[in-house]
Amino acid sequence: MRWNNGIDARLAASGLGMAYLACNLGDRHPNLIRAPFQKPMPYRSIWLLLHRDLKNTARVRLFVDFLAASVQSRRNEFWVAGTKLHQ
Repeated sequence: MRWNNGIDARLAASGLGMAYLACNLGDRHPNLIRAPFQKPMPYRSIWLLLHRDLKNTARVRLFVDFLAASVQSRRNEFWVAGTKLHQ
């Protein structure tokens, strides 16, 4: 089964029910509120798996470094208030 969080958020924001979304997605929609009976899930790590033969390839390394810098620069978007931020 596949889920599309963007569609779920838009449907819930238009009043067609509830959606189970990551806080960083739901918080972007002004018409959505967090369910008062749900607590945010704790911070989770983001993992990127690479085949050992490719991890030192220049184009793969460039992408990995770009992705890591992008996620690191926006880490507050992935962190949920009230949970512990691991460094």
